[in-house]
Amino acid sequence: MLGRDSSIARMSKADTKFQLIALDIDGTIRDDTGNVTTFMKDVLSECQNRGAIVVAATGRSRISAMNYLQEVPMIEFLVSFQGSLITRCKTNDFLWSTYMCSAQINRALDYLEEKEIEKVVYSGDQVYVEKMTDWAHSYGLRSGVNIIEVDDLRSVQENVFRILAVGEAEEIKRIDRHGQGVCPTASGHRRA
Repeated sequence: MLGRDSSIARMSKADTKFQLIALDIDGTIRDDTGNVTTFMKDVLSECQNRGAIVVAATGRSRISAMNYLQEVPMIEFLVSFQGSLITRCKTNDFLWSTYMCSAQINRALDYLEEKEIEKVVYSGDQVYVEKMTDWAHSYGLRSGVNIIEVDDLRSVQENVFRILAVGEAEEIKRIDRHGQGVCPTASGHRRA
């Protein structure tokens, strides 16, 4: 699908040694204050004008990332969920995706069951939690995503991109250190 894309065809005409430029959103496209500077917009426009394909790559969900990319239309593709989904920004077409299988989902949730954390499941454009905490509510507002409360996260088995553990820094470090062999698709987030 990417091979027929006009932005890919531009690569042969590129007036630059870089044909594709991929940047993180937080701390790169957006500065430390959360804004996209005029300088960054100018740089991205120049890259595009020289024929480079400009890509945003992030751990954020698609919806959250797209909300931040509205002011940088020169970004052509979004790689979200740590690489689990590639989207064409202008059309919102999914070009590639990979999901967790039921065994991975259940193994990750089993491992996280007795931990002192909040579990968050990302399925499609929805975010699921078992309890609507202050953190979950705030996350939904600041990220522009819909948070859905369910009795059991195991009921969410379709189109799961990732499972996130949210908790105190030391608990997340323990999960990161010991959990990768058990559930390599789960990721951690430290509370601010």
